Amino acid sequence: MLTKINEIQAKTILTKSELPGSDWVINPYNGCQMGCMYCYAAQIARWNHPNEVWGSFLDVKINAPELLKKELDRFWDLIKLFIIMI
Repeated sequence: MLTKINEIQAKTILTKSELPGSDWVINPYNGCQMGCMYCYAAQIARWNHPNEVWGSFLDVKINAPELLKKELDRFWDLIKLFIIMI
């Protein structure tokens, strides 16, 4: 099966996580090329492709590096503000 690779412009790159040991995650892609039937991500990542077979699509967030810098800069600005307020 061929994987359709889509280049997309994402709105965010950091996502608040509820996984143990991780407060935030970076998701530069949505989808997969493997399509493993036991994969937990298959149920999470299909919201943009509800009618496509898992493993047949991969969305590449082409603006991921710029978004990461922007979001980390904002995060550090909040930390600086917090320190100034103490």
